[in-house]
Amino acid sequence: SQSLCVKRMGILQSLSRARKPVVDLATVYAMLDDPSLTRIENVFQKFCDTATSDGMPAMSTQSFLKLYLEEWRHVVMPAEQCFDVGDVSSTDMLRFEDYVTIEAVRMQGSTEMRRALIFRMLDVDGDEFVSFTDLQRIYRGQMEQFKYALTQTFKSNTEELNELNTLLEPFVEAGLNRVLTGFFAEATGSPSGKLNEADFNALADRDPRFNEWL
Repeated sequence: SQSLCVKRMGILQSLSRARKPVVDLATVYAMLDDPSLTRIENVFQKFCDTATSDGMPAMSTQSFLKLYLEEWRHVVMPAEQCFDVGDVSSTDMLRFEDYVTIEAVRMQGSTEMRRALIFRMLDVDGDEFVSFTDLQRIYRGQMEQFKYALTQTFKSNTEELNELNTLLEPFVEAGLNRVLTGFFAEATGSPSGKLNEADFNALADRDPRFNEWL
């Protein structure tokens, strides 16, 4: 059911930190035509389920995950990280200006804006670097979702499911560490290196796969 999916998608606890918006609000409104803005307003009104301390409508984490499932089915970016990037005030909720910024970049953003959004999403702990630990946390979260899918497939045969999980676990961890170590060795010259935003953009400039992904 959708409620179970939402519960499992929320496996990564929010690590929101006070962050700078990906783009300023004036630029956001200049990017959107009236029909696009109206659609974004309607979606926000549908899913807002809480309020800020000064009474302004807002969207909780759980409500955003429901929106993600209903409205963004084709989107591959992790929902939890997207929420954290939008939550610039670090209140565990999205105000309209937070949500409209994410939507504007997702729908109409330039390559530079999308890169800034992706960098902030990958910087899980908000320290302005993409580190081994950041990516490890994201990929482990994705694997937990995969395991949940297995659970749903084999829920009538728990013995077989446990055997599968036992077999997969060491390969998943070893494979994950090998992939991430290789990535940082290629990107920074050090298996345990970090990427700041300038390094990240330089890597994207020399690797055409980044722009395909964006």
